Amino acid sequence: MNRRPKRITLMLTASHQQIRTLRLSGQLTQAMRLAEGAPVQTDEDAFEVLLCGFAGGNVELTNQIGKTWAWQSPWAKHASEAVFGLMVRADREQAAQAAQKALAGNQAHPDVQAIYLNTMLAAGQVQQAYEFICSAGTMPAVSESFLLTSMAEIASLVEDWKRTSIAASLALVTNPRNHRTLLALSVAALGVGNRHEALGFAQRANALAPNSPLTLFQMIRSLNACGDYFGALAYCMRARNVSDSPHILDQAAQAYLALGKRELALDAYQESLRRGSRSLEAIRGLLRLHMGARRSTAIDELATTYAAEISRDADALFALGLNALFHHDREGAQQFFERSTLLALDPSRESTVISGAALDSRLRHEVEQLSLLQSRGKLDADGKLALQLLVRYAADSPPGSPEEAATGPESEAARLAMAQCHFRPQIRFSGVALARNDYPGFEARFEQAKPAIVVIDDFLTPEAIKLLRQFCEEANIFKTSYPGGYHGAFLSGGLCNDVLLAVADELRLAMPRVVGPHPLMQAWAFKYDQQLSGIATHADFSRVNLNFWITPQEACIDEATGGLVVYDLPAPQSWTFQDYNAEPEKVATLLKVQGARAMRIPYRENRCVLFDSTLFHATDECHFKPGYDNRRVNLTMLFGDGLVTL
Repeated sequence: MNRRPKRITLMLTASHQQIRTLRLSGQLTQAMRLAEGAPVQTDEDAFEVLLCGFAGGNVELTNQIGKTWAWQSPWAKHASEAVFGLMVRADREQAAQAAQKALAGNQAHPDVQAIYLNTMLAAGQVQQAYEFICSAGTMPAVSESFLLTSMAEIASLVEDWKRTSIAASLALVTNPRNHRTLLALSVAALGVGNRHEALGFAQRANALAPNSPLTLFQMIRSLNACGDYFGALAYCMRARNVSDSPHILDQAAQAYLALGKRELALDAYQESLRRGSRSLEAIRGLLRLHMGARRSTAIDELATTYAAEISRDADALFALGLNALFHHDREGAQQFFERSTLLALDPSRESTVISGAALDSRLRHEVEQLSLLQSRGKLDADGKLALQLLVRYAADSPPGSPEEAATGPESEAARLAMAQCHFRPQIRFSGVALARNDYPGFEARFEQAKPAIVVIDDFLTPEAIKLLRQFCEEANIFKTSYPGGYHGAFLSGGLCNDVLLAVADELRLAMPRVVGPHPLMQAWAFKYDQQLSGIATHADFSRVNLNFWITPQEACIDEATGGLVVYDLPAPQSWTFQDYNAEPEKVATLLKVQGARAMRIPYRENRCVLFDSTLFHATDECHFKPGYDNRRVNLTMLFGDGLVTL
C-alpha cells in the first residue's frame, strides 16, 4: 500500500494551525484552551474549534462556535451539521447525509473525510465507509491522526488486518496516547493470532482509558486468548460495572469453560441471550454445552428459537450436525454438514496470508490435485482456468522465503484460485464401513492399557477405504495449510461423506464403553507433502482420538516409520490450548523433564490407532514416494470433551 501523504492546503490562521497540531497530537487540553481565546477568521478556523470540542467532548465549546459563527462555505456548514449530529446523537442518517455533502464540497480536507467515516460508522454503513478508504489508494500523512484512526477502526470491522495495522501504526506516530489507535492495533494483532502483542496494546489502551467499555472488552478478549482466565474474569466483573453488554457475558463464559466450570459458562451464555443479544457466540457455546450434557430438548429449543442466526453460521450448523449424528441420524447429520460446508467453503472466508514453504507446498498440492481432476474429466471451465493460472504462477514465482507473503494482483488471483472449491465428489455408501474385528477385545485392552492406546489393523472394509481414498484424492477442500507442509480438510468444511459418518456411527456402537458415550466433536483429514516434516508434538481437546491411514502401503518407502509417535504423558490440565497445541518447544521441554517415553506405531495402510487424546503425540518421520497418489493421508476423529479449548 502506498503511504505517500496527500498534499492539501488548509486555510487556517497561524493560531488555529497550532490548535490543530495540538489536537491531532492528543494534547486536547492545551488545544481547547487556545481555541477558547483565539479569534476565528475563516470557516476553517471555526471548523477547527468545532473539532476540538468534538474531540474533547466539550459541548459548550461546540455550541459557542455554532451560535456565533456564520458559515460562508457550504462544505463547512454541512460538516458542522455532521459534527453536531455525532455529538448529540441526532438522526444518524441525517448526520451521514450532511457529511456526504461536506465531503462533496471539500474532498481534500482530511478532517472532513474523518467526519464522513465516523458518520457512516454511526449510521451502520460500514461497507460503504470501507470502500471509501480503499478507493483513496494512498495513506494520509502521519500527522493526520484523526483520519488514520477512523480508517483503522473501519478496516478492523471488516477484518482487513493489514490496513488496520498500517493506519493505526501511522496514527500512533503523531499521537502515541490515542487509546482508540492502540485498541485497533490490539484487535488486529488478535485477528492474526498474535495474542501476546494484542494484550500489550490492550494494556496500553487500558492505562489511558481505564473505564472505556471497548477497552475493557478488548482486555478481556486478549486475556482469554493468552490463557489468563482468572484475569479475564476479573476484568469481566469490572466491565459489568460500566457496561451491560452481553458480549462481556460471552467472554466470561469462554473463561469459565476453559477453567472447567461448565455450569457457570452455561449460566453466562443463557444470561447473554436473555438480554436479547442473539449472540452467535452464546448460541454456539450453548449448543456445545447441551451436547456434552446430552440435553436434546434444550438443543431443539435453541434450534427453533434461533433458526435465523443458525442458518447463517457454519459452526452452529455443524454443532447441530454433530447432535444428529450422536443420535444415529446420519441423514440428518449429513444435511446439517452440507449446509455448514456451503458457508465454510466460501473463498472470501480465507483471510490467512500463506508464505514461504507453506505457500510452495500449497501450490504443489493444488496443481497436482487439479491436474488429476482434469485427467479424470472432472474439472469444469472455471477449474481449468484456475489450473492454468496456478501452473503459470508456480512457474513464474521462485520458491518463497518465510518472510515474503504473496502480494500483488497475480498473487491475489492465485490465492482466490486456491481458496475456491473446484470439485467435491458426492460419495454414496450404504454398506458396512468397519471391517470385522474383535472390538470387545480392543475395548477391554484400551480400558486396561496404561497409557490407553490400541492399534487396529484392517480397520475399514475394502469398499469403504476405496471410496474414502477416492474422496480425499478428488475433493478440492484441503484449504487449511500449515508450515509443516500438510493441508487439512475438516468435517465442518466439506469432509462430510457417507463413509466417514458411517465409521463414526459404527464405532460408537462397536465400542459402547470407550467411544459410545461420547459424541463426535470434530474430524479432519490431513494430506502431507513428501518434502516437509508433518505435525509437531501436541495434544487434542477430546477424550478419545481415532487416527487411521488410507494411502496405499507401497507408497511408504520405510515401513519402520511414517506413522505416529505417542508419548505416555498427558497434557497438564492447567495448560491452555495454545500451550499444548501451539508451543512445541514448551512441550518438548516438558516431555524431557518428565522423562516421557515414546511409543512408535509404524505406518500401515488401513491401520487405526485409538488412544487417549490428551496424550502428547506427533507425526513420525515420513518417507513416502513422490507423486500425488503417494501423499500420506491420515484421518482423525475426536470423540467427547477432554482438554478444554476456546
